[in-house]
Amino acid sequence: MGFRAHRELVKSVLERFEKAWTFDSRDLARPSADEVLRQLIREVDPGLHARLEEEFFGMGPLSPLLSDNAIQEIVVNGAREIWFEKAGRFSKLDDEFLSDLTFKNFIDRISAACQIKVDLAQPFAYGRWKDF
Repeated sequence: MGFRAHRELVKSVLERFEKAWTFDSRDLARPSADEVLRQLIREVDPGLHARLEEEFFGMGPLSPLLSDNAIQEIVVNGAREIWFEKAGRFSKLDDEFLSDLTFKNFIDRISAACQIKVDLAQPFAYGRWKDF
């Protein structure tokens, strides 16, 4: 399945999420947003569960890079432009974030972990995360 099909799948999950999850805080019996999203992910092709979990809750397409000890640097220039350095050579990653929303959420998660701020007023940042 290519990027276009994956993007359509993420779009479909997000559309179903908007219909399934209530923002009414008075609904005390409602499941959390994460629980609803995880349930929607479980309803798609099981072969895509891990990738969608990473997209919505983890590091998305960066996950394989982060588990590779030979990676020296990762540069994220946008949802669809990710570069990495391995053995002194920069290469473009053959994967991407599957939606602008999941990319924004990734930026929010990693910025919080690095204790840096990224927003429209400061649209770029240099930070260290774990061993990177």
